[in-house]
Amino acid sequence: MRLIDFFFPPKCVSCGNTLKSAPKRIHEKGGDALCGECRAEWEKAKLEQCRFCRRPMMDCYCSSPLMRRKGNNVLIKLCAYAGEPKGTVKQIIFTLKRNADRRAELFAACQLHSPLSKYISKYLGEDLYITNVPRRFDAYSKYGYDHAEILARNLSRISGIPYLPLIERVREGKEQKNLTVEQRCENIKDAFALTKEAEKVQGKCIILIDDIVTTGASVNECISVLKRANPAAILPACIAQTTKTFKAEND
Repeated sequence: MRLIDFFFPPKCVSCGNTLKSAPKRIHEKGGDALCGECRAEWEKAKLEQCRFCRRPMMDCYCSSPLMRRKGNNVLIKLCAYAGEPKGTVKQIIFTLKRNADRRAELFAACQLHSPLSKYISKYLGEDLYITNVPRRFDAYSKYGYDHAEILARNLSRISGIPYLPLIERVREGKEQKNLTVEQRCENIKDAFALTKEAEKVQGKCIILIDDIVTTGASVNECISVLKRANPAAILPACIAQTTKTFKAEND
């Protein structure tokens, strides 16, 4: 145990309870940031069956109906998120978005690295880059950071895959949360553009990172922008896919 852990015992990033043992902290790859009870809840969410393919969410590649209509048929994710008022999945997402907690950021990146590396080893080549869906201007101003960028950069350090800021936001738009599928698509249209770094990814594979995917409107728009750089492939990945994604099948 580190000396700082003795004086300031690490707490679970979900429930806030003190972690009872700390032989391997999140400062090391594979370390934990959750207590036993919250970790069990987290693992249960990863094993929840996808409503499309019936595989565990952590082994599921199904994208949202809206993404599939645009030809984007693959989405790597860790778990499902039903929008419950409490729970470990929600708290991890909330912490990533609003609290800039280093242990939560590293935990999420370590967790997402596993399904990503499994997919990459089967389907993608070695010429890879990681990038992210940019955060809205007002949210960045309010919290002072882009959580998806931090997640992507941590994944880069863990995996050894270079990170490049390939997409920039050029238009704000409304907050997506309370919009319909059609409104989300219209709201996000032309909101992104390629950066100068994009010239480096022609013929390469790009991993596109976001924290949570609902309908997939933002991811779709980012993929459309990235295609202008002529990459070999684009693989979107997220921490959680909401159950609104499944309801969107009839939209």
